[in-house]
Amino acid sequence: MKIYKTIFIGLCALFFINCDSAPAPQSGGPTEILNAFYEAAKTKDIETMKRALSKGTMSKIEQSAQEQNTDVDTLLRSEDGALVRQLPETRNEKIEGDTATLEVKNIETGEFEEVPFVIEGGAWRLALDQIIDEINEDETNEPAVEKAIDANNSNSGVDAPSGDASNKPEVNKNQ
Repeated sequence: MKIYKTIFIGLCALFFINCDSAPAPQSGGPTEILNAFYEAAKTKDIETMKRALSKGTMSKIEQSAQEQNTDVDTLLRSEDGALVRQLPETRNEKIEGDTATLEVKNIETGEFEEVPFVIEGGAWRLALDQIIDEINEDETNEPAVEKAIDANNSNSGVDAPSGDASNKPEVNKNQ
């Protein structure tokens, strides 16, 4: 998950931009939009990249650029291409009304992960903001889960194992 987060934060920093109401970079479904986005990123066609991203994604990218005291176009131009060297394998495009998902193979892990899309202005757009929100939610919940486990252990009178033999329960071998 951390490698995915790192890659995704890099993508976010790279792709957060102001959204306009222009049509998608290419007509077609989510797979075609992802392909067009990849080609635009590879050639640093910033306007096409912008048109492929949802309003929510653009908002998050813009926020990230402000936090880094730069503008989105500068972020896009400064990317060295490491994140877009090759188009990842895709499968299982699923469209449900105005939303869709496409499974994209994570080059680092080899696992397929769902990438969300939404229809805006009559065209499919990458909804990377949904993934960012999931990552942020997971990070927020992780410490809470660990605290709950610790609290449960202390309330139940069970000591967490420390690796010290003195904490192990004694067994009566004479029974």
